Amino acid sequence: MASRRLISMRALKEAFRLAEETLTGERNRFITKVITNEVSSIGGYEGLVNAVIARALHDTFLQRFVVKTEVKGIDVCLLHKGNVIVALEGKGMVSDSHTRRPPAFATSVGGIKTKLNKSVQADIDRIDKRLERTGTVDSHYQIFIPIIYELYRQGGEREWHIQERPWTTQPSYKDVRKGLEGELKQWFKQRDNRFELIRGTSNPIELRDANQFWQEQSAWLYPKYKSLEAYVSFFAFGRYVEK
Repeated sequence: MASRRLISMRALKEAFRLAEETLTGERNRFITKVITNEVSSIGGYEGLVNAVIARALHDTFLQRFVVKTEVKGIDVCLLHKGNVIVALEGKGMVSDSHTRRPPAFATSVGGIKTKLNKSVQADIDRIDKRLERTGTVDSHYQIFIPIIYELYRQGGEREWHIQERPWTTQPSYKDVRKGLEGELKQWFKQRDNRFELIRGTSNPIELRDANQFWQEQSAWLYPKYKSLEAYVSFFAFGRYVEK
């Protein structure tokens, strides 16, 4: 007999709705400032949205559960009486491609395709062993979240396809990104038919004042680049695992 789920899908949807609202509002400028700062290391950009999601889970489930980050290599865990009942892995990626061809579809660009097939796939393959190391796992949700940034630039067009930095999203990506959600659904279903989309951002969230921050922080590094327009989206896919 299936065990009673301690958390409903409806409640998880509400937590991710809150995360999207936070990204649109109070945390927008902070994330914009980090993702546009090419002077410092930008490796930490992956954890920015994870932190927002962890906070949204905390605020949603405050009365009943405990939220912890970096538990045995898992980005975020929700615990009940010491048992993991939600394990979440978020993976940041940038729509960045060095080919001159327009993207054929939303997940075909190198920056997204590589992260899905290597990093997200690795998280899916490893999560059971990571959870075993916690020693305290109940029936639980496993949630994987592609976090996708788009960084559109004006100027420096000749360098877009030959330089690794700065990350640049081809303008034609806007023509195919409407298919992103459907492509990600197919990708996850191919891995495990139990995966379902809990919530994705309804529209790409504009990182407001991206050009201002970039001009202040990093424009001098790339004098041929004149301006920046930036967005972030996330898509939370989950499967329920009975114990």
